Amino acid sequence: MKTHQAVPNSPLLYIVQPKLKQTVTYMQETFIGHAEKDKKQTQEAQETFATKEFQKMTLGEKLNFLANLPAHLANIKCNLIMDNTNYEGYIIEYKDKQVVFQTAKDNERITLLPEKIVSLTLIGLEEEQTFVNKEDK
Repeated sequence: MKTHQAVPNSPLLYIVQPKLKQTVTYMQETFIGHAEKDKKQTQEAQETFATKEFQKMTLGEKLNFLANLPAHLANIKCNLIMDNTNYEGYIIEYKDKQVVFQTAKDNERITLLPEKIVSLTLIGLEEEQTFVNKEDK
């Protein structure tokens, strides 16, 4: 038996590396951010969350926090009970004493009044956290 057999053919694939000049790159000089009002709302929500536990927040603080979550967090699914009606979905917006709520089932947007919210329960966390609206009435 032959231990080594030479291949008479030349390689079928050649990889040629081009000789390019090194380019000069510049760092980003400009940045366009959110409006000042949006920054202020997000900052208020972050400060509220940093200083209080979610369970100890009032309904208004909870709605403000869930509507203005930091950009690196996804919307948190929640369960709203209002007038014996159960809504499951996401809080999209909270301003002018109105809550814009997007249902999880059919992505329908509903405008609600916070005074009529009986219960706010977060879904998707390790343990469900319930808030009953007694102190705002």
